Amino acid sequence: MSTINMTDSNTIPKFNDLMAQIGQEEVSGDALTFNQYQALAQKTAVFPGQGQVGGAMYLALGLCGESGEVAEKIKKYFRDGIPKDVDQDDWIEDLVKECGDVLWYLANLLMTFGVSFSDAGVTNLEKLASRKVRGKLGGSGDNR
Repeated sequence: MSTINMTDSNTIPKFNDLMAQIGQEEVSGDALTFNQYQALAQKTAVFPGQGQVGGAMYLALGLCGESGEVAEKIKKYFRDGIPKDVDQDDWIEDLVKECGDVLWYLANLLMTFGVSFSDAGVTNLEKLASRKVRGKLGGSGDNR
């Protein structure tokens, strides 16, 4: 089974060729970081209400919609598996594209408030590590 992998030796050059075509800087190294992704995603952001409350609402609703598409795809996979007439690699690529849409909305929503993916990730890992130390990973509630 092959999947899209930004660490494949041929993926970054192909990606950089595309970036050059649209006048954007290349990605250095052999992998795209979340912060690089976020900066590039912001350059493709054209939506109503940018920089205003309405823009944040648009992005949050888009995030919900795209997350729902991922959930729907996984629900059908749980129920039926990958359809017999669909190549497994194609199905996975479609899933990756939907997850990428989730990333785009999340990246731009965070940037609306000046938050990098790195900052959001570190904050989340700190929260989860604290819960693990205190034996509070299970259960519910934001402040457990």
